[in-house]
Amino acid sequence: MLFELVYMSRAQSPMVERDLKALLVEARANNERVGITGMLLYRNGSFLQLLEGEEQQVLQLYEKVRQDPRHGRVTQLYSQHLSQRHFTDWSMGFVNAESVDEEQLPGLSDIMSDRFDASALEQMKAASVEILLYFKDQA
Repeated sequence: MLFELVYMSRAQSPMVERDLKALLVEARANNERVGITGMLLYRNGSFLQLLEGEEQQVLQLYEKVRQDPRHGRVTQLYSQHLSQRHFTDWSMGFVNAESVDEEQLPGLSDIMSDRFDASALEQMKAASVEILLYFKDQA
């Protein structure tokens, strides 16, 4: 059964373009090997990622991210079973959202900042998927 999981995390150290590209190359190769698709956003030291695939594979990858020393404060926003994938053709879509205008996409800064309040996870569920799908549609 298909499963999706959305999480956010903070980079343990600042990431420059070269670091992000290396991370993306690694993620795409690993995800393609195990049938995971999804989307990764980076902004101001924060990651927002949607993973989708077979439940066991997604949960194993999420645990790997939780153990990855490049990520800190890993927080699962939500998970659920799916009838179909959102990102069928992308082993891992990526957007460096540093230059995205906050007015263009309300909620982006709220989710991807140090100000994020984990107690508001239910409210953030819909916003996180909306943000990720927005970037999919822009590609």
